[in-house]
Amino acid sequence: MLDAGADYLLAAKANQPGLMGEIERFFADAPANLTSTVTEVDKGHGRVEERRVTVSTQIDWLSGDRRFPGEYRFPSIATIVKVQAQVYEKSRQSSQVRFYISSRSMTALQFAEAIRGHWAIENSLHWVLDVTFNEDAARSRTGHGPANMAVVRHFAINMVRSHNDKRSIKLRRNKAGRNPQYMAEIIRA
Repeated sequence: MLDAGADYLLAAKANQPGLMGEIERFFADAPANLTSTVTEVDKGHGRVEERRVTVSTQIDWLSGDRRFPGEYRFPSIATIVKVQAQVYEKSRQSSQVRFYISSRSMTALQFAEAIRGHWAIENSLHWVLDVTFNEDAARSRTGHGPANMAVVRHFAINMVRSHNDKRSIKLRRNKAGRNPQYMAEIIRA
């Protein structure tokens, strides 16, 4: 990825507890001069979401020469990111904290936009896969089955999307399932 000139922005999750814990401790104790922060507020769909994005490029403590079982290795870490989200709805409030690592050094505002852009793509793709292919009801759970079927679904949805038609993706898929001639049009496109 880095060899091809691309950068990464990865979520630090519970499956990397050491990495996530170190980043969490850093932000808990970091002096203000080592971080920069931006706050965004979005209103819509009956709720208000406030996101506070904090970044730091002072990560030399993170990329030491570690040699122990379960160590994490991410080449060229340049920035760590903390996102605090507060969601206010009619009768309830929720909060969430997420952490990220990146190979690119950007401002807090640029990271906020990149993270929002990623979630917009992720949510729209998941929604389409669930509505169109009922992916959440899929029963393949072991071996290579789930990954293989995900590839097949993504391939199929891209073919259906690329077909020049005014119907929704769900209607195109349903029509292709009932009409072999229409399916052939989609495949040839």
